[in-house]
Amino acid sequence: MISEMKPANTTAKFEFFCKRTKKMEQLSSCLEGTGLRVFFDSKNSAIAEHIESKDLLGNSHLFWRASFHPDRFLFEYSIPKESNPGKRRLQMLSAMLDLLALCDCYSLSTPQAYLLMKNSLSDSVRFVNAKYESLLNKYEKAEGERKRLFSQRASISSLLEKETSIRLELEKNISQLQARLSLLDGISDDELENELFEWMALHNGKISVSAFAKAHSVSARRVEEGLDKLLKGGYIERKA
Repeated sequence: MISEMKPANTTAKFEFFCKRTKKMEQLSSCLEGTGLRVFFDSKNSAIAEHIESKDLLGNSHLFWRASFHPDRFLFEYSIPKESNPGKRRLQMLSAMLDLLALCDCYSLSTPQAYLLMKNSLSDSVRFVNAKYESLLNKYEKAEGERKRLFSQRASISSLLEKETSIRLELEKNISQLQARLSLLDGISDDELENELFEWMALHNGKISVSAFAKAHSVSARRVEEGLDKLLKGGYIERKA
């Protein structure tokens, strides 16, 4: 018969009710050299303990303890609060089976062995399922985030395409306006300056901005800009 206690607080156990087949001297010989802390009591029992880690106060934090009684075998172990109980149980089951194989001092009945295998497989399935569900949840979250980012990217791409189209249209309109202005203004800056200089030479150094602009089909603004360049270049002088 096997009785098992589910993890409560920070400890759990495996317990087998069966006869021990080796005497204390033989058991002591088996446990020598294992690195375990071994204790013997007056009830013809032995305790083997393994301390995996301790807390700041020196108390056992992670440990397992095997008790070899004449009519039963007890294996107790700690379960840290931050750990997975199912995973810890499988780890401790492996440690317990290694110890039992080393000592070879108990004969488990077939029902006991079957029940141990069944419970171990059930723990393995639960642990794997939990891992799978955890990974599946992470995948679904990642997939949802990927779809959101893809949708956001598509929206941004659409906006960029619209902005590019608007920019190209504006550039086209600006080019057309510049072409129209060139047609309206008629002549280049150099030609305009030459015409201004010749006009003033023919009109005794005088010029009417409006008359010149009308005669040459250019804007008054361009005429004034041309005169300013001639003044700054020293080609003409302003009379008081």
